[in-house]
Amino acid sequence: MFGKDEKTKTIDPVKPSPTPMTEKKGGAPAGSGFSVLGPDAKFDGKLETSSNVQIDGFYKGELQVRGTLMVGKEGKVDAEVNAERVVVHGRLEGKVTAGNKIELMEGSAMIGDINAPSLVIQDDVEFEGTCRTGKKAKGVQGA
Repeated sequence: MFGKDEKTKTIDPVKPSPTPMTEKKGGAPAGSGFSVLGPDAKFDGKLETSSNVQIDGFYKGELQVRGTLMVGKEGKVDAEVNAERVVVHGRLEGKVTAGNKIELMEGSAMIGDINAPSLVIQDDVEFEGTCRTGKKAKGVQGA
């Protein structure tokens, strides 16, 4: 009952499973530490971290991320966001400030105000709000 079965696969809790955040393309650099809010999770509150964050569930509140914030395809975020980089595959509502770049990926939705030095918007993106980019945009403060 408690013995190892040859068909049982052991998951290393230290090494994350392959997700967009572990890939170099479209996410944080491979090997960077990150936290994940899974697809069945709901969170309401404030999160401050110096690592990368991936949200595949529902998050409401405030996010202070010194690394990359990634909103997964099924992720829904309703928050004031202050991060170094923001990549949206799902839905993000609120005020978003990035120190480096905001990327709205194909099929994503952004409702709110954006403030970042650089903004990338792919095809088939829903965007409603205001946008401030370039040198006058202010980066991460207090994250």
